[in-house]
Amino acid sequence: YLHGNTLLGWFLPFLPAMDSSQREALMQDVFRALDQRQRGFVSKVELSHILDAMQADAPHPLLIPEGLLPTNINRDSKVTMLDLAGYLSELNVADLADLKWFAESVVRVETELKNVWAAATKGWRQRVAALHARDLHRYLLPTQPERVSRWLLLRTNLGSKTETQTLPGLGLTVQEVETLFADDTAEEVEACNERVKPFITVMELREQLARICQEDEPEASSEGNQQATETLTQLCDLARSRELACLLLHEDSLGISTAMIQSRVFSMEVATQASRLIMTILSHQIHENARDFESMCQRSAASFLEIGFQPDGFQFEAMRKILSCAPQPAPGRASLLARTPHRETIADWVGGLITIEADLHRGSMLDMLISYDERRLLTAANGGERQDDSSPVPVSLFSFGRTIPVLLSRLDVASHHSLHEHRTPMRTHLWKFLLNVISSAGERGRQLFRAGDGMRVVCSVMRGSSWGVERAELSPEEEEDIEEEEELSLPEVASWGKDGSWSGTTIFKGAKADRYYAMDFMDDKFYGSKDRLVASSFLEYMGSSEFWGEVGLVEEMTRYPNILQVLCRVQPSCVGLLRLLLSSSLFPGYLLSTSRLLAEDFADRALRPIASPNVVQQSMFPCSWDGLRASGKTSGALEAFRQAMVEVGTKNCVLRLLANAYHHLRIASISPGPPAGGESHTQEHLAELNSILAGQLPLTLEEVIDIAATVYVELKEFARKAVLSSIPLQNAEVAGDARLNLLRGAARHLSGTADSMQLRPNEFLVMLNLIQLVGVREPVPGFLVEIQALLEQITGEHGAEIPKAVDPSDLVQPLRISLHEIPLRRSLLSHFPRQSPLDVILSLETVYRELDFLATQEHSDSAQQRKRLLTLALNHLCYFNARDLCIEDSSLGLAARLGVNSDLMAEMKDILSQAPFMTMQLLLGKADIAAVAEELPPSCRLMRSSSALTVLEVNGSEALTFVCMAGVWRLWADSLSSAALVDCAEVVAHFGL
Repeated sequence: YLHGNTLLGWFLPFLPAMDSSQREALMQDVFRALDQRQRGFVSKVELSHILDAMQADAPHPLLIPEGLLPTNINRDSKVTMLDLAGYLSELNVADLADLKWFAESVVRVETELKNVWAAATKGWRQRVAALHARDLHRYLLPTQPERVSRWLLLRTNLGSKTETQTLPGLGLTVQEVETLFADDTAEEVEACNERVKPFITVMELREQLARICQEDEPEASSEGNQQATETLTQLCDLARSRELACLLLHEDSLGISTAMIQSRVFSMEVATQASRLIMTILSHQIHENARDFESMCQRSAASFLEIGFQPDGFQFEAMRKILSCAPQPAPGRASLLARTPHRETIADWVGGLITIEADLHRGSMLDMLISYDERRLLTAANGGERQDDSSPVPVSLFSFGRTIPVLLSRLDVASHHSLHEHRTPMRTHLWKFLLNVISSAGERGRQLFRAGDGMRVVCSVMRGSSWGVERAELSPEEEEDIEEEEELSLPEVASWGKDGSWSGTTIFKGAKADRYYAMDFMDDKFYGSKDRLVASSFLEYMGSSEFWGEVGLVEEMTRYPNILQVLCRVQPSCVGLLRLLLSSSLFPGYLLSTSRLLAEDFADRALRPIASPNVVQQSMFPCSWDGLRASGKTSGALEAFRQAMVEVGTKNCVLRLLANAYHHLRIASISPGPPAGGESHTQEHLAELNSILAGQLPLTLEEVIDIAATVYVELKEFARKAVLSSIPLQNAEVAGDARLNLLRGAARHLSGTADSMQLRPNEFLVMLNLIQLVGVREPVPGFLVEIQALLEQITGEHGAEIPKAVDPSDLVQPLRISLHEIPLRRSLLSHFPRQSPLDVILSLETVYRELDFLATQEHSDSAQQRKRLLTLALNHLCYFNARDLCIEDSSLGLAARLGVNSDLMAEMKDILSQAPFMTMQLLLGKADIAAVAEELPPSCRLMRSSSALTVLEVNGSEALTFVCMAGVWRLWADSLSSAALVDCAEVVAHFGL
């Protein structure tokens, strides 16, 4: 005990020194643990929190100075080693040891957390830097916290690519990023990082898609197709996010997806997924609701949708092959490698889908496009975009650019077979798609419809294969070669075929005739003429008040010159559309402008041979002269002559158009067809249309009579040539001529031995329809009725019979002669002039004399010669229009039937030999022929006087009437119901005097 006490007594003096050194060592350890950066001070707040944590875990209260209590610290301050010793002076060694453990643990944990924070910060910086390098970081802004979003916005260029609008000195350095997240935990930084990862994934998938397109394989393998499909599927799923869709827009994903479809390299699964990606991106409507930092992807979307497209200067024909996505000479990956970024448009996408070769795949893609576009029409309850039925219908995304011309190009069955759709069901779906798109576009839709030559396309579908020439499936080059070969032959005679062709009244665009491909209408045997029904329904729908309206529809209809022909010729006729067109105030203007186009075309075709050298026939050769481009007086004279031709031709073409329209409406009224487009097709409706047409005639009845007089002369001459063509000809070289065949067909009709006619004289049919149309408007005189009957007879049209002459019963040797069986040659007619009334009397006297001479002859040919003279007297010298006549073949028989004996002829010779009649002969055919009317003797009366028709009554013992038509005089002999054919009682009523 004493020994122990002795040791303790020896040790006790050293205890304070040992405790002091231990305390000092522990304090230094605590200071070093907290001063990791070796700055010579520690944080007062950090020290306070550590002591507070110890206090909560200590078994006894710690003597913590008041200055280190958290509640007493307003702001952080530096604590040096000396300050630390002062603050911890009250703590014993055990407490200091606990403090050391707490400090080391806190520092260790903080180090670990800081490493995690640093890793998260580094990952965020690396990913954002990758996006920033391609200017894609801008699309992160909505996904990051507001503070981070503002920080990124300061590092974003909001102007064009050539302008720098970011603040100078700002970047993505480590220090800047650590400063940004200095107050954030690792979890918060990692949350920001997770929002960045999808953008990196999309960027990598987009790069992978580009690599797939740049492979050197001529065709995509099954593995390549699968890889492309999987990549597009992932992108499509990610593109549901608006921000990711913006990134894809920025990276030209719409363009490369379209190019993949157009290349025809990949499978249908790839084309389907590429289309899904395009639709998903477009569904975000980024072109409308983009923010400032999304201006670049907004421009990309607007460029793809072709917003701002100006259809005024659009050349449809020049762009047809591009719009229709015709196969290129080097298809495949070459087109993908050579493509220009952001060049493709929505029109190219649609064109690529609707030109896929396989019918099944093409149909499925078309259905997909229609379903996608119809989403804007449906309500949200039905999977659409509208909130409810009261919400306005959004504008179709397909209505901004060339998509409407693309659809019209595929519907244009008049184009080359490589450029349009051949299947009727597909065309029906195209019409539906076109209607959905164009109906929401307003005035822009009408402009795009015009740019795509829409009315001509609609009419080509309505026409179908109803008329025209079947077109062989040849290449454009082969067709051009054939056309050149056809130009080597002489032009055909103008005739009216069995199809009722509108000769001279059709304006062709890029072709010489209406043509069609038989393969385009092979589906008609299963579906009927569905094309015609759908096309006419399309026009009627666009004419409703919700869309273009009736006035707007007529404006579009009148832009196509051949619209009247199409609406009249299709069977059944489009009664509603025709009524709308004919009753519109725009129709007269359309009629005049179309007629002028036709007249200009005719004038150019007529004058071009005159002013062009031609080594085959006499022309401006070898001293050639291009009169169409000549300068000076020659050019002015030729242009003046051309303008005069155009003015006259315009008037003629107005009449031709109306006559042709009436022709087809009359045929339809004779045999009305089934309803067209759900509209009844009755004779009453067609009669109403004919009445409207008749009201458009720009001619008075007097003018029609003048025209008919000229036609009458040509009609008689044509009938003479037709009879002449029916006999064996001396010149065998003309036996197969088309004109001769036309004449022979007319001869068969004149003789009543033919039922139908392959070719009919076009001009006579036009005049026939014109006279019939005048009859719809007002009553016509017998002259027009008789000419109508003659025209119907010579053209083979079924109409009224020509009145027959009454056969007298007191004939000595009755003989029925047919006036259209005996040919009259020009050499014979030259001996019987008709330049004046006196010539007619003298020629008739010659006929009497020769008949008397032949009566004394007994050779076998005398009977035939007498019949020829009788035919000459009635057909050549007289105004006589019966088909046949029962007459005695002698001078007395002819005189008795005509009512003109030798005494009356002598009396007429005396009267007609006077000076006024000789003056009249000089003035014949001029407008001032009436100037001599006052000089005529009282026995003569000028009943009608014009340049085309003059009627002169000469009174002797009996009155005779002479008729002058187009400079040719004839003796009136058309009183078929009278004993004397020259009875003048019917002249006034006959000519409407």
